[in-house]
Amino acid sequence: MTNEEAQEEEREVLASIYESDDSFTQLSPTSFAYRVGEKGHPQSFMIEVEWGGGYPDEMPRLSLNSFYNKNMY
Repeated sequence: MTNEEAQEEEREVLASIYESDDSFTQLSPTSFAYRVGEKGHPQSFMIEVEWGGGYPDEMPRLSLNSFYNKNMY
């Protein structure tokens, strides 16, 4: 299986798992965001996951730099 095929399979699995979860957002074909905690709560945060062309052989990039997190304490 090529990386591209594995990524397409991963997108299908993520869509299946999170289709009714309003905390999950697909930002692009290779970038996703998930909110942990109640929306608007100061202790909630957004984690972004993005994978490159080498995924799944390479680790995805994880980020907490979302604008949503500006109010996080």
